Amino acid sequence: MNITKIVEILKNTQTFGSFGPNILNIIAFSGEKINFSTGDLLTTSDEKISKCIVVIKGRVFIQNKDRDNIEIIEGSVIGERALLSETVIKKSIIAGSKGQALLISKDLFDGLAAQFPEIPEYFKNKIKNELNNNIHELKEFEKTLKN
Repeated sequence: MNITKIVEILKNTQTFGSFGPNILNIIAFSGEKINFSTGDLLTTSDEKISKCIVVIKGRVFIQNKDRDNIEIIEGSVIGERALLSETVIKKSIIAGSKGQALLISKDLFDGLAAQFPEIPEYFKNKIKNELNNNIHELKEFEKTLKN
């Protein structure tokens, strides 16, 4: 897939969409592109990763033994927290079709963060807001259970 198409996909993600074209071009050009086929494992459960995965073509599934698998489609981002710290993905990620993913390593992210200090701050705030929203939703759900 060409760099222009990858930049367009990154621009349309919630994770990278607010970055300028220069940063998106660097990520698209410098990230590792991997091809996958149906059944390929992208990560295994409890694997410590130091990369973020952007599905740029095809679809993958997060395997969930207790519930239905979660389908991840083109343009989805997995593991963005790994760019800030070493993270454990608790579920295996398996390819559900032929496709391609962009792997953004922590090293690439750290290099960008050194040049653009607003990037890690943006990620920290984004994750903080997501956690706060989750807490709020859980509190609201708890209220409905009590009624």
